[in-house]
Amino acid sequence: TQPGTSSRGIEPCTSGAPTLFVLAHGISTDAMAAQELGLEVRGGSEVDPKLAAAFTKRTGARSYPGVEELIRGGRRGEYSELHDLDIVTSGVPCPYRSRAGAMTSRKGKARREAGTERHLFQQQVMWFGIFRPRAALIEQPAPMSGHLHEYTALTEGMQRCGYHCQARVLN
Repeated sequence: TQPGTSSRGIEPCTSGAPTLFVLAHGISTDAMAAQELGLEVRGGSEVDPKLAAAFTKRTGARSYPGVEELIRGGRRGEYSELHDLDIVTSGVPCPYRSRAGAMTSRKGKARREAGTERHLFQQQVMWFGIFRPRAALIEQPAPMSGHLHEYTALTEGMQRCGYHCQARVLN
């Protein structure tokens, strides 16, 4: 590793405040908490237009399109401003295979299994592979035992992107 770079060849943060981007920002709590701690919120990704507008109003940062569009655009060379981020948090919708995602009626579970947003869990690895932020925090509920392999695949994908992965219970 050259001096001044990480093992992935990314320059360390040179701005006054670390930068944050939030995948699937929802009601903006990650971003607002980060601002209180002095981080610069560069933006977030959200497909719900009402949540996107609330995010911009609450944080003053840009709300980008959803994860899938950012992946497509990133592959085309768009969104170059997202290549120099310090921290990215991700809270893509709970996969149907999580304990939290399974706690509804069979009909509700069937709708969630069919919903495309429920499959972003694995796709976020592509996002991290394209934009390569310095650090990632992926928040998800614990998996049901029959789906543990999908969580393992996510960890392995992140490791192939150069990230050191740890699972931690935060609350």
